[in-house]
Order: sequence, then structure tokens, then C-alpha cells
Amino acid sequence: MVSTPAPGASLGSEDRAFLDDLRHRAFQYFVEQADPGTGLVRDRARTTGAAVSGASQHVASIAATGFGLTALSIGAEHGWISRQDARSRVLVTLRFFADRAPSEHGWFYHFMDMRTGARAWKSELSSIDTALLVAGVLTAGQYFSNDREIRSLSNAIYRRVDFQWMLNGDRYLLAMGWTP
Repeated sequence: MVSTPAPGASLGSEDRAFLDDLRHRAFQYFVEQADPGTGLVRDRARTTGAAVSGASQHVASIAATGFGLTALSIGAEHGWISRQDARSRVLVTLRFFADRAPSEHGWFYHFMDMRTGARAWKSELSSIDTALLVAGVLTAGQYFSNDREIRSLSNAIYRRVDFQWMLNGDRYLLAMGWTP
């Protein structure tokens, strides 16, 4: 159950400070865990921010990457990152997905090697994770709506998604994913 504050209620200064710190730390995750060459965001990290070791060390999630694109817009609005730095990071990510990320019919693999984009863990082409990625792609496209390249890339990535293909024979339901 979600509770709603009483009309006219306000947060105290300690609560506001806590929420501001939490927002900023969440934003930092997406900045610190993004690969500078692809924009892919690591699927998991330790609470210290250090990468996990072993097979998970370089694995990114496209869902986390979509959230990361949205976080860049939020961070720029809060002044946690310059608009120019956010723009540069968005462009790296959008160019990667437009030109280099492996996909089928516009759908992307759930997990990828964050350095190369290669499919990781024999993961599926994921409808839900592609949707979360595309939500971030479209958010970035709207936030940087005056940037012709970002707008063009975000529209191209979205338009490339072939929804009919993911119906996989069912007229009404998208498949959760597809594995080659």
C-alpha cells in the first residue's frame, strides 16, 4: 500500500536532505558504471561502486542503460553533470545502439559485454528490457530535442523495433523474449 501525505504536509529538512542524497547517489551509479566507449551500464556493482568480480564484471543490462539515459537528463537538470557532458554521453550510447549493438528486428539482447556489446550469458532478445532501453532513448531524445543528431538517432532506434515480429505468432501478446 502506498501512503499519500496529508494535504499541506511537507517534508522536514532531514527528509529532504536524505532524498536529495539518495537521488544524487542513484544518478552517480549510472555515470560511474557506464562504459565510456559504448554507454552500456553495468548490470550490477558493489555498494562501494566497485565492479563485481568474475563472470559478471563486464556485463551490462540494456534496461540499466535505458535508466542511465534518463538519469543523464535528470542529472543535467539538477546540475550534477553539465548539459554538454550529458549530451556527449547520450550520443555515445545512441550511436552504439544505432550502429553497433547486435539486435534482431530492432530488439536487443538483455545482457551484453559492456566493452563490446557482444551478447552475454546466452541471453534472450528481451521485449521488456528493450522497452526500458527505448524509454530512456526516447527520454533523451525529448530532453535534447534541439539536438538534431540525438533526435534522429533516438527516432531511428525506436522505429527499428519491429513489434509485429515479437508477437511471435500471437495477434495480441508480445513474447517476453526470443533466443536464437
